[in-house]
Amino acid sequence: MRFKSILAEFDPITTTTVLSLDCWQMFAEETIGDPLNSQATLEYVAGLYSKMPERTHSKARPNSKQILSLKNLFFEISQSYTIAELERVASLTKETDVSSSGLSHSVFAYFHYARGEGYPHRLLETFTEKYSLHDDYLRQHYGLTAEQISEFFQHLFLLASKSVNDYLANLKDALCEIPEVYKGLNSGSISPNDFRSMIDGMRRKDLDDMFLSSASTIPNILQIPRDELETRFRRPLVDAFISRFARHFGEMNLAFDSPTEFNELNATPIILMGNSLFLPVPQLLYQAPLRTMYYDLIKDEEYAPKFERSIGDFQEGKTSEFFSRVFGKDRVHHSLRYGDENQFETDILVTFDDRLLIVESKSKRLTASAKLGNYDRIIRDFSGAVQDAYNQAIRTKKYIESGELARFTTQGGDNIVLKRNDFAAIYIVCVTSESYSALLTEITRLLEKDHDDPYPWVVSILDLEIACDYISNPYMFIHFLERRIQCYGKMISFDELDYVGAYLMHGLPFPPEWKNASNVILSGFAEKLNGEYLKSIGIKYETPPLRAPDRPEFRHILQTLQTYGGNGHTSAIILLLELDEERRAELVGAINQVTQLTAKDHERHDVTLVYQDCGISFLAANSRVNMRNQVINLGILKKYKYKRRAWLSLGRAIDDPRFLVNEFCYLKSEWEHDSELEALSKYLSGTKTD
Repeated sequence: MRFKSILAEFDPITTTTVLSLDCWQMFAEETIGDPLNSQATLEYVAGLYSKMPERTHSKARPNSKQILSLKNLFFEISQSYTIAELERVASLTKETDVSSSGLSHSVFAYFHYARGEGYPHRLLETFTEKYSLHDDYLRQHYGLTAEQISEFFQHLFLLASKSVNDYLANLKDALCEIPEVYKGLNSGSISPNDFRSMIDGMRRKDLDDMFLSSASTIPNILQIPRDELETRFRRPLVDAFISRFARHFGEMNLAFDSPTEFNELNATPIILMGNSLFLPVPQLLYQAPLRTMYYDLIKDEEYAPKFERSIGDFQEGKTSEFFSRVFGKDRVHHSLRYGDENQFETDILVTFDDRLLIVESKSKRLTASAKLGNYDRIIRDFSGAVQDAYNQAIRTKKYIESGELARFTTQGGDNIVLKRNDFAAIYIVCVTSESYSALLTEITRLLEKDHDDPYPWVVSILDLEIACDYISNPYMFIHFLERRIQCYGKMISFDELDYVGAYLMHGLPFPPEWKNASNVILSGFAEKLNGEYLKSIGIKYETPPLRAPDRPEFRHILQTLQTYGGNGHTSAIILLLELDEERRAELVGAINQVTQLTAKDHERHDVTLVYQDCGISFLAANSRVNMRNQVINLGILKKYKYKRRAWLSLGRAIDDPRFLVNEFCYLKSEWEHDSELEALSKYLSGTKTD
């Protein structure tokens, strides 16, 4: 193969190090060149080099043009392998259009071109927390605890980060302009398009001079002397760590050939070179522990059942913890059983006003072959992690809907009784141990469900934590959940956090012009949530604002309805959150206008805003005397007159300056003709706005 023959001409250490520098996180804001493709190239190149014994290595060093040629050639290779897999899948699924069999391509692309399994700084924390429960096993088989394994990888990554950043800092002449350009982008003084043009111009400079001026130091950048580990850790621990997570050149990936095959560097990311540890793909240092230990322990037939129960309980506990951050502990119930003999179980129920979340958490991970686009394994793994969880949740939902009361028993023996009529909406959430975002682009084909059953929100445990941290307001979380589920079949992203970022910045709207689009792709929003990670590796980064600004009066209305509470107030808040920025401003303006009229003439005034599927009325009066009844009656009549399914009626007394709203009433029901309401509605007055 041409690609392999070209690789053999160059020094593996220099080649992989230069590729690693190219996709280093300092410049990986997905704006310089194609850093995602760079990392895919790096992993493939490093995988091929790892199978070559050190004695066969060339000493020639590539220049930047040759590196670019390698990247372009890799893209051609990966496309050819992907097309071959698509053709195989098409034959299996009896689909004549290869492009319609894009599922394998989606999964392969996700794990090779996208973020992977959560942010690196959280992966090691999660590993330590999850696998500390198995320290006895780890000590016996590896001579290390989970915390020690995590500390080794963290220390190695920090050493690599310092080495890379020190190297880049020494290239001030070539790179001094880049930080200033980033500052301009973050401050808004430089547009994204101008930013790309400026960066492309910088990269067109003679980078060969930059590399040649420091050619002797490049091979050492990602080599960590073993002595540096032994100054931090005892020698027996270093020996134990290297024994499991490091190999020499020529000792791994012996059968590795194509980008669609498993690369052993994902499990063993360190290459031994004399007294040094070479880190060809530093990003893998964070991912390796979770992947490696999971597959090691799951292969131990004697220990696997205990391990699977443990990680299942761990994930359910973390899922409960994250939802508690949003909704409060008293509203999150986990480890529940139900049925005539308590023969059925459900993981978590979240009750919040008139909303119910049924949450099923599964710890099944994607197998390596599924991640590489193997269609058969994709279907099997999806079934084990998502379909089974969904089926279990649907069974719970139907039980709740089957009678007036639904009774559950907690693990501690407490009884939970739910009334079906108390809930305006029931949502299903399936929590997985790793991201299935690539599969979700095809969920309408993969998920087996009845036509009337809802789609679930499928989210990894790591992404769920970030979502709960950034959307910690329960009303906004429910609104996000509704909008996220509506995205299936309409919006596509390989990163679940793109939806979170898009919601925080724009509310996940669906402009009219998108309705006729075959695909709407979300990209780049997840980066806005990445400030913590960039800072954790020593990069100064200003996090852009995550939410489009609302008028203070609108936020005040939401806070007032939240404070008043009452059964069904969540539906009223969700209706308001559904308003786009223009309609929110329109509502605030109408309230101010009517309030000023009442303050001027001391008469009651009202205004009506009618939308496609709902309406809002607002009345202003001199005092709160009989205001509740006035608000309710006005809402009933307005809803009937304009034949809307949902209606929010608001009221304000001008003698109470503390609030924009003093009373509210939310109504929702199918419109039906009523002769009495028909007669009364004819006498309605007030201002109507369409």
